[in-house]
Amino acid sequence: MKKIVKSFLKRKLEIRQRKLLLAFWDREDQELRKCYSSPQLTMDEREKLKSYWKKYVKEDIPLTYYELIKGIDKFDTDYISHSIYFTYMLPILNPRAEAYALANKGIYSFYFSDVYRPTEVIKNIHGNFYDENNKLCTKEDAVTAILEYKKKVVIKPSIDSSQGRNVIILSDYLRNDILEIFNKYSKDFVVQELIKQSEQTAKFNPTSLNTFRITTLLLNGKFSCLSIIFRCGGLNSIVDNVNAGGIMIGVYSDGKLYDYGFSKKEGKRAMSYNGLRFSEYRIDNFSQILDFAHTLHLRLPFCSIVGWDIALDYNNRPIMVEVNLKGPSIDVEQMCSGPTFGNRLQEVLDYVFNKN
Repeated sequence: MKKIVKSFLKRKLEIRQRKLLLAFWDREDQELRKCYSSPQLTMDEREKLKSYWKKYVKEDIPLTYYELIKGIDKFDTDYISHSIYFTYMLPILNPRAEAYALANKGIYSFYFSDVYRPTEVIKNIHGNFYDENNKLCTKEDAVTAILEYKKKVVIKPSIDSSQGRNVIILSDYLRNDILEIFNKYSKDFVVQELIKQSEQTAKFNPTSLNTFRITTLLLNGKFSCLSIIFRCGGLNSIVDNVNAGGIMIGVYSDGKLYDYGFSKKEGKRAMSYNGLRFSEYRIDNFSQILDFAHTLHLRLPFCSIVGWDIALDYNNRPIMVEVNLKGPSIDVEQMCSGPTFGNRLQEVLDYVFNKN
């Protein structure tokens, strides 16, 4: 009897959690929808969605996202809403224990030691300082290492640094300046070299490191590149984040940009940026970036979907900036390049809802 009651209470808690998650992500979609001129769904479209998702989930799913995407592109049941993705799919595709293992950027140098990444002058992991060679050091040693580096550096949180929050570039600095910044961050931050990016990407905005968000899928022994978007910062911004006024543009697998991009903050569709017309622009030798993402994902078989932030350095060499496992997004990806899972959607749905 005790087991039955315990099982019943567990199911009730899970249902409650799912409902809370569905409501949370629907509020996020409602905020995003305010930026765009989105028509309401017709009764027929609503019925199609309810019928489609009834095969997989018991709860009534929010439909706000489908109104948003209908205004941007078209109505299509293949689009995956925030609510469904974060509530049902991501916890299965990227199990929490494994996904959170690499949530701290400070451990990249241990796990990706042979991968081309920005040089880490100093990092702080859970209050412990490490030098460029992954050796433990004191706070004073860390300050000295930065002073002796004598180049511009970037300081950013190594946990939950999404949307470019609390990113600082240091050029002229004194010991007391660095100590003050250390105290501000307290723990879990990295101090990296400032990457000199490719002329190809710098043209869009020279003050930010403009990156490619490449979302990849490794499932059932098969690898796929799901989506590619190029992100560049707003005027004088040091981060490429679209929430800070930047722009995002879909990219074809051959490096050609889509005809239009989006400013998420302003809710506008754009055909050009900084005088560059997207339809006329192609990134040279783009296959090397895709090969780089492919090679990297094979190291993470425990997470099915990964969002890679990859830049091009001054020599047009791909450099890994960040890896996103906890919550690789799909909203801007789908806005820029269509339904995330493409021709693998049914396979993913079967894996998430039937086999698991």
